[in-house]
Amino acid sequence: MLVFLMHVFWDIFLIIRFFQVFLQIEALAQTGGILALHQQEEPGNWDTYFVKIDGAKFKQKVLPGDTLILKMELLSTIRRGKVKMNGTAYVGNKLVCEVSSLPKSSKGLLKVIKSNIHPEARIGANTVIEPFATIGADVVIGNNCWIGPYVTIMDGSRVGNSCKIFPGAVVGAIPQDLKFGGEASTLEIGDNTIVREYCTLNRGTKALMTTRIGSIAFLWPMFMSHMIVLLEIMLFLPIM
Repeated sequence: MLVFLMHVFWDIFLIIRFFQVFLQIEALAQTGGILALHQQEEPGNWDTYFVKIDGAKFKQKVLPGDTLILKMELLSTIRRGKVKMNGTAYVGNKLVCEVSSLPKSSKGLLKVIKSNIHPEARIGANTVIEPFATIGADVVIGNNCWIGPYVTIMDGSRVGNSCKIFPGAVVGAIPQDLKFGGEASTLEIGDNTIVREYCTLNRGTKALMTTRIGSIAFLWPMFMSHMIVLLEIMLFLPIM
């Protein structure tokens, strides 16, 4: 029993020590990200990631209740999406953590995660479009909508007000119909509709034809073919 308890206490000690170290590095990384993004236009549309950490040294213990003072220093300008930094953390005047050559992704790599919104797309007021989303040129999105990450809204899509489209959904894709010849057609989604993850909603097949989804609809993960009309206030479940 004594040996078992010693193992338990040792494991707890290692877990506490790991999280203490991890949180210091994470805090420095986030501080570095703020510094890197300060040089970008519209920094809210960008994000940063670790690329590499060298020479991390932990000088003193950080105890509950301590206040960390974080300092980041740029060592180089942004090149190919990376920037090098030095980071230090202090408690009072005592150096507790030091990290050298902490590269953070910025300009180049950040392009990968910035929302790809075509400048001709029409986006309503108070609509939030998360990173990684792709919005085409011939797209209209209403007011107070939420477009999740990794959503693709393609040309010909018309999204009403107060809609929510969850990650992975594809809206307004060309119809999966061999008769389709590239005609201009549309997909319309009514107000207050929720499109859950990985739904695929196609637009009409022939010129000026429309796939129409009424207002207050709730669509679970599904594939919706071309030229379907759903009435208002519908709950559409996948077949299990």
